[in-house]
Amino acid sequence: MKKSLSFAWRCSSGARGILISFCLSLIALATTTATEPITLSLENKTRIPSFTINGKPARIHSQGLYVTDLHYFVTGRLETEPKRALFIRISRNNPSMVESVDITPTDLNPDPADHPGGFDFDGKTFWIPISPSKPNSHAVIVRFPHHPDERLDRYGAETAFTVNDHIGALAVDRDSQQLAGANWDTKIIYLWNLDGQITSRIPQQNLQRPDRKTILAVQDWKYVGNGQLLASGLDKNPSRAPQTPRALIEIIDPKSRVVIAQGRLPRPTGATHDVTNEGVALFEGNLYFLPGDVGIESVIYCYRWIQ
Repeated sequence: MKKSLSFAWRCSSGARGILISFCLSLIALATTTATEPITLSLENKTRIPSFTINGKPARIHSQGLYVTDLHYFVTGRLETEPKRALFIRISRNNPSMVESVDITPTDLNPDPADHPGGFDFDGKTFWIPISPSKPNSHAVIVRFPHHPDERLDRYGAETAFTVNDHIGALAVDRDSQQLAGANWDTKIIYLWNLDGQITSRIPQQNLQRPDRKTILAVQDWKYVGNGQLLASGLDKNPSRAPQTPRALIEIIDPKSRVVIAQGRLPRPTGATHDVTNEGVALFEGNLYFLPGDVGIESVIYCYRWIQ
């Protein structure tokens, strides 16, 4: 049985036109200061069975998600010792078919980068940040080629550049050839060119939000066109009312430093995590969320936007 939920996008008074690139017209923004209701329908849940790595039960702390017609791609940290950064490919037709490859950087920093973050795809290559699991650390930005018809472990990650901060989520804008990174709790948003040169540094308090009390800690995000980001994560506002869902989605325009839209998602019935707890992906008008770990049995939630 399908369940539906509604959340609201609050548009700034200067927002005009229609944002057409949110997964093939997922977002429609009217020129108004009123709140526009958006309804999402929980279409289905895909269970990812437990699996092993090198013959041992795997428990992987997931972070990022990307969906194609054939696969779910996931980034995560293997929690058994030694902890390792993994890139995972799961067949959509048969979720018991799981491949993984170790993408842990071989950097010489005393704090090992073993936790990959939210990631994105430029059409040919996945861009993945890998950091130690603590703030004010560092990150190695790696690239991993996409060859869906070949074994995943035939290829490896290649270092693109390094960053002197923890980067928990990375998105790539195919139009402008620009990368956007969110540090720990998204206190700072970084913009780079593909060579790793910083073009902008935006403190979170400099973003114009319809609700100034909202503090979005991005877990994963994706560019959705027009230079805008779909950001998914948790509201860290300590004064948030207990009945207010902390699962939060925003559309951010880094150029104007404006949060164009904002919405909250109640926790699905039976779920042990807020749906935006970890990865988010966009594919053919649907939003996919991976809120828990993989290796042990987990669930990917698929929502459809209802016009």
